[in-house]
Parts: sequence; C-alpha cells; structure tokens
Amino acid sequence: MHKKFNRLKRLAIGTTAIAAQLTATAITTTTAGADQLSSAKAQAASIASKISNLNNQVNLYSEAYDQANLQLSNLNQQIAASQSKINSTESQIAGLRRKLAIEAINFYTQGGSVVSFASILNGSSTDITLRNVYAGTVANSQQTLILQFSAAQASLKAEKQKLAQQQSQVQQELNAAAQSKRDAQNAMAQAQSQLSSVNANISALVIQAQQQQAAAQAAAAAAAQKRAEALILAQQQAQRQAQQQAQQQAALQQGQKQNQQSSGIAPTLIMPPAPPVGAGASRAVAVAMSELGKPYVFGASGPYAFDCSGFAMYAWGQAGVSLPHNAAAQYDSIPHVSLSQLQPGDLVFYFTPIDHVAIYIGGGNVVVADNPSYPIAVRSLYWDGTPVGAGRP
Repeated sequence: MHKKFNRLKRLAIGTTAIAAQLTATAITTTTAGADQLSSAKAQAASIASKISNLNNQVNLYSEAYDQANLQLSNLNQQIAASQSKINSTESQIAGLRRKLAIEAINFYTQGGSVVSFASILNGSSTDITLRNVYAGTVANSQQTLILQFSAAQASLKAEKQKLAQQQSQVQQELNAAAQSKRDAQNAMAQAQSQLSSVNANISALVIQAQQQQAAAQAAAAAAAQKRAEALILAQQQAQRQAQQQAQQQAALQQGQKQNQQSSGIAPTLIMPPAPPVGAGASRAVAVAMSELGKPYVFGASGPYAFDCSGFAMYAWGQAGVSLPHNAAAQYDSIPHVSLSQLQPGDLVFYFTPIDHVAIYIGGGNVVVADNPSYPIAVRSLYWDGTPVGAGRP
C-alpha cells in the first residue's frame, strides 16, 4: 500500500507541474502573419499533447481510486466479519468480570482486600502490580481467572487497533487518489479552455490573413487595370495622331498632285503611314496587362495560371482570335511581320527551333509568362536574347 501511495503522490506532483505550465502559456492576437499562425498552431499542438497526458493521468487516478475503494470495501467486510469475534470477546470479558466480582466478594469475606481486584477490573494497575497482587493474595483459581480476563482484554484491544489502522491507511489512499483525480481533471479543463482560446486565435489569424491577401489581390488588380487603361488610352491617342497624320499626308499628296498636274510634272509615290492598332490587339494587350503577377504553370492556359503559349492563346482568345496552345504552332498559324514593324498585340517568338512566345505591348517591351520562378511580368523585347520572328494574329 505504501508504494502505491508514493506513486500517487508523484503523479500528483506531475499534474501540478503541467497545470503550472498551462498557466504560464500566453495567448496573443495581433496582426496576422505566417510566423504568428505557425506559432499559434505549435501552441495548440503543445496544449493538445498536454491534454492527452492529463487524460492518461486522470485514467490512472481513476484506477487507483477504484482500487483503494475496493480495498476499503473489502476491509469493511473484514471488520463486519470480525465484529462477531469482537462481540464474543466482549461477552467473554463481561463473563470474566462477573466471575472476578464473585471472587472479590469471596476474597473479601475471607479477610482479603477488595482494592486489588478493583484495580484488576478497572485496568488501572500495571502488569507487574497485577502479578504481585494475584501471586501473593489470591488462590490459583483466581489467578487463572485474572489471566483469562487480561488476555481477553488485550486481544480485543489489538483487534480493534489493527482494524482501525488498516481502515485509516486505506481511507488515506482513497482520499489521495480522489484529490489527485480532481487536480488532474481541473488541469485538463484549464488546458481545454486554453486550447479553445488558441483555436479561436488561429481562426482569427486565418481570417485576418485571408482579408489581407484579398486586399492585396484587389490592390494588384486595380493597379493592373489602371496600367491597362493607361495603355489603351495611349494607344487610342496614338491612333488619333496617326489618323491626323494620314489626313494631313493625304491633303499634302492631293495638293502636290494638283500642283504637279497643273505644272505637267509626274506625281511622286509617297508610302502611307503604318496602320493604327486594331481593337482586337488593344483588347489582347489589355487582357495581358490585367494578368500581371499571376504564376507560371507548365501546360496552364488560365485563368489562374499560364505557360507562355497558353498566355498568348488566352489573351488573344479574349479578343476573339483562336490560337493553338504551342509557340511554334502559333508562329506557323499567323501572318509574319518584321521586328521593325512591331505593333502592340503582336506575338514575338524566341529560340531556334521556336519554343517561347511573348506579347508585344509597345515601347520596346513585352509581357511574358516566363518560368515557375517568376510571375507574369513586363520585360524588355530582348529580355531573353534577340527574337527569331514575330507575327500578327
């Protein structure tokens, strides 16, 4: 019993230590971030592990409590069984008392002293005194009666002390197991409360991170839209200027023709200016610019990720032009133009044999889906060497 009681005390000390650790656990909620979320998840995992340990301890304490309770029940049964023996001993003592009282009367009527027997009956004399009394003053029959009385009293006292001691020890173990079980249950309830708080904190951090990501995506989309609108505006302005120049050139040519006809001089051939960017090309460029920042994924053709030919196919597809999903096939399927005649919306091809394509946006720049290490971005026309060809869908 003592070994088991010591083990329960050690377990109780362990429960107290875990409860102290849980009390020292801090729960913080500030701006959402990867480090915060990772820390909160690690904290939740740690608390969950402690809850598991505490649950194991509760089971141990419950088992120890049940065992101590069973021992106490068995001991109570032993006490009940011993009670008949105690009752028999008490009856025997009562009978001996009556006999000793008769002997005392007889001894007194024969000239003896009642004081010696009274001391025996009251149990106030020591064993040595009793031996001296009945050795010197009473007969053998009286000595035997006194010895029987003393032995019965000693047996009764020993039996009661033994049972009381066992009952006290088992009750102490029972109380210790019950208290340890309550301590572990309280610590586990505290841990579960903290785990709920940490999980709530994780949920708040996730929501906050999602809101921040959504806000960043919205800002990026708005910025891309502004850039696309600015590019379209610039293209429209360039178209108006080209139209004005064409009108001025036509008027000039008409005046020269009239002058030459009136003077008899043959007319001079004047090359018309480059045609303005069409609506389809403007649409393709605007779509391409709105996808800036999206990832490169091999074989993807949008709307959430692209490879190079999938990006060109998607942008021109939004403008109503169907292209194959392959750079070399795209080059073969559209009219070719020289690099000196590039206009916004034209496709620019790289390497021999052709295995890469970008969308020209003007100003010597292209927008391209490059490789998994970089998102879709605006780069120089010569970002990956000199193009090997160009085409206009």
